[in-house]
Amino acid sequence: AAGTNSNDEFFEVPQYFLDPIHYTIMRDPVLSIVSGHTFERNSIEEWITMNHNDPISQHSLGKHQLVPNRTLKEAIDRFVELHQNQFQETKR
Repeated sequence: AAGTNSNDEFFEVPQYFLDPIHYTIMRDPVLSIVSGHTFERNSIEEWITMNHNDPISQHSLGKHQLVPNRTLKEAIDRFVELHQNQFQETKR
């Protein structure tokens, strides 16, 4: 995914910072202990409510099987801080 800065130059958002369900930058990444994949908490919780499985592995998954991915969150937070003037983040 790419963003733009004030000079209309593109910069790359690392793929692993993006939620694989909605392709937005994760702000609260959680790890599925079933598949080992990381998702944005809201996205995967909504998915689990509707589908009751891991969207990648298709194995049964419950909300209690999600754990915070703190290392990735710290990396994303640093990236967003570094590029805060270069793109606008969607407010929740």
